[in-house]
Amino acid sequence: PPPPPPPPPPTIFFFKQTTAYDLAQCLVVSEMCIRDRTKRYIQSFDEYKDLVFVAVKDDEVLGYACFKPYDKKEKYDSELVSLYLKKEANGKGIGSSLFKEVVKELIAQDRHNMIVWCLTDNQPAINFYEKLGGKCLETKNAKIGEEVYLEYGFYFDLDQLNSSYGLEKQKRNTKDN
Repeated sequence: PPPPPPPPPPTIFFFKQTTAYDLAQCLVVSEMCIRDRTKRYIQSFDEYKDLVFVAVKDDEVLGYACFKPYDKKEKYDSELVSLYLKKEANGKGIGSSLFKEVVKELIAQDRHNMIVWCLTDNQPAINFYEKLGGKCLETKNAKIGEEVYLEYGFYFDLDQLNSSYGLEKQKRNTKDN
């Protein structure tokens, strides 16, 4: 018999820009040690608060995606800084939906490409970004705590994703426009 069809995309989740209330739940989603990293996250919250989308079901944060538009003169004019899901949310289309919401927002901000940095030993994330169409174009060293790790840079052409997703570009008022 043929394999069962993939699960339908989630329809009971909604995506929103993050609030201070969501911050603690986002830390749990990324499985970070709250005591050690909360201070750093709170300090950076003002910088990223309008650049985080969260997937929420019944007031529970299941995942989040943090992104950052850059000056258009940079090599990449945007970055998906992080995308994390709770383990029980994996395989349900939530990560793909968060990714698509970020793409929609960056397109609305007139961005044309995006880089995603991923640790080279994170095979599930590598598979995820390749499945979404990312092309591994470069590597870099990243210092996390006292350790140095190698990361892959996955490139995404937002104009191409716009066409494949059938998104309608809606211009927003942003600082760079």
